Amino acid sequence: MRRFQIVSFSFVVALLLIFNSCSTISKINKSRAPFISQKKLLEKVLNINTDFTTLHFQKVNLHFEDPGKSYNVNSDIRIQKDSLIQISVRPGFGIEAFRIGLQKDSIIIINRLKKEVLISSYSYLTNQYGIKLDFDDIQNILLARYFNVEGKYNGKVNFVRKENYILSRVVELNLAKLLLTDIVDKDKRIIKKTINCNQPDIDLNIEYKDYIEKDKLELPSKIDLHLKKGLYHYEFRCKYKKVEIDKKVKFSLKFSSKYKVKRLAS
Repeated sequence: MRRFQIVSFSFVVALLLIFNSCSTISKINKSRAPFISQKKLLEKVLNINTDFTTLHFQKVNLHFEDPGKSYNVNSDIRIQKDSLIQISVRPGFGIEAFRIGLQKDSIIIINRLKKEVLISSYSYLTNQYGIKLDFDDIQNILLARYFNVEGKYNGKVNFVRKENYILSRVVELNLAKLLLTDIVDKDKRIIKKTINCNQPDIDLNIEYKDYIEKDKLELPSKIDLHLKKGLYHYEFRCKYKKVEIDKKVKFSLKFSSKYKVKRLAS
């Protein structure tokens, strides 16, 4: 079961790797997308999935693949807008084995089986892996939102209208130049994200599928993430059957005082 703890932490790390990634864009269909100005399209994507207080994704299936092994676990994901993402992992029998909490300034993993807790800052992961990613970035990834947090990933936008709309920017991050690309479909929903970088040797792309429209939100019910790091390939897939918006939902990262706590220094 310790392997699930490693996989849970790897899930967070995989999200962090997106800002040092490379990927290619494939054609989706041959029909040309309707005309829209760059300004209006940006106004639309900048307001994707922002009108909520809490989200509760239920009956979530998480699938992980790393070199030589794969894992399927059931999960429950709760989001308190702009403050907390809580992921409950249940490998079997409906019993929670791990609880992951992504807060504004820290990451916590509660291992119910080993009765231990791992606490890390985002800066620790940055120092360890050379990757800078924070809570807002991860929230945007999960909700298929455009990266535009406090100007951090701003840059001159190149707009191309083909089968879909393509928005791309070159930005500098961690002394590297990155090409961020969002592919937006005819319904003005982001269906794919790629980030291109010539170093390190990392390729990653994220695809969003099977959108659900509910209470002014348009949420992808499937997220496929593919990561290539050197000779290694990793896959992460997430799909859910039900989502509740702004309903009463409980958030808790409490654990027993008997649990062993390990803090990773930044």
